[in-house]
Amino acid sequence: MKSKSVKAIKGINGIINYAVLIVVILLFLFAAYALWDSNQLYAGADKSNYSVYKPTPEDQGKSFAELVAINPEVFAWLTVYGTSIDYPVTQGPDNMKYVNTSAEGRYSLSGAIFLDSRNSKDFSDFNSIIYGHHMAKNVMFGEIDDFRDKEKFEAHRYGSIYYDGQYHQIEFFAFLHTDAYDGEVFSANVNESERGRYLESIFAKSLHIRDIGVTTNDRIILLSTCSADSTNGRDILAGIITDEPHTQFREDVKDEGSDNSSKTTRVTLSNYSFFTVLTTSMQKEIPQGSLIVTVRTDPAKLQIGDNITFMKDYNTAITHKITDIYENHQNSSQRGFQTKGTDNDRPDEHIVLEMSVVGKVVLVIPAAGAVMEFIAKNLLLFAAAIIFGVIATILIKKKARKNTR
Repeated sequence: MKSKSVKAIKGINGIINYAVLIVVILLFLFAAYALWDSNQLYAGADKSNYSVYKPTPEDQGKSFAELVAINPEVFAWLTVYGTSIDYPVTQGPDNMKYVNTSAEGRYSLSGAIFLDSRNSKDFSDFNSIIYGHHMAKNVMFGEIDDFRDKEKFEAHRYGSIYYDGQYHQIEFFAFLHTDAYDGEVFSANVNESERGRYLESIFAKSLHIRDIGVTTNDRIILLSTCSADSTNGRDILAGIITDEPHTQFREDVKDEGSDNSSKTTRVTLSNYSFFTVLTTSMQKEIPQGSLIVTVRTDPAKLQIGDNITFMKDYNTAITHKITDIYENHQNSSQRGFQTKGTDNDRPDEHIVLEMSVVGKVVLVIPAAGAVMEFIAKNLLLFAAAIIFGVIATILIKKKARKNTR
């Protein structure tokens, strides 16, 4: 009877040991996948993926034509000399499509560089606005916020825009910071009577200005991306387009600027995304260190009381509760969501537009996110520990079998 009890206890212990080992291995694999997925996201948006399509004087735009054949909504090529900004430009039927569609027409969280849908493709408008995601590792428009540094701004004066089979020079004259709801700055194709006021607004919001004699007869181009300062903040590099070809054809000199590491660990599988909660703003419902699962949801179906995850900028995700909803917020043709952390005293400062929403929270696993973060940061250590544990288990089992013979 006693030997049966001992065997039963040993059997239960063995099951528990295997269960713990399986959980550790699964967490390790999940953390490894998170790192791989993040690297894949940035690698997929890197300018090197598109360099084969870049028009050059030698090929007369043949390689660019190949990209246009893949996606007819590609029509231009933008370069900011001495930076990583060197991408094809698209234009969709609205300003939503290329938020999550690549220049090759595939679904992609990194999206594409795109011209405001209200602008003309021949850049004949007084002001044209080009958008791109603010991403880490100097990907897409991730390097624009580096122009806050005056030395960076002073060192990078020129760029180029290729369209209608020709290159045209861009000369940058200002770096400014504003809000996504700034109706003045984000008015496309300003009419002649309002151009003076428009330029005044640009200069008033500029952190750095280069005096190149900009007038209302120039064609303004704005490169806009999300700012890390606030949920709806925007950093903008402003320049003018000249009709003459750019002064020299060259590849970017080097990638400059610091590597801003992501503040969240994010994994995406189909319509589902996984995040680790890093703060206590939702502590009552979603404790710090939790792993949350969100599902992409039609913004029209979101309701007051839903917990949503949205992007403050490309590197920072926030999960808060919807407390109010505004239809067609400020004539943006989008729903706007007032959000608040359940443990915060006040609602969030800025309204969240539907284009910034990643998804609705459908699952919360307390502490699992913190464990995943720890494993991700100590991946090699855990790999060694798992290998050691498996080998030790095998050796102990072999020894136990010998002893029982």
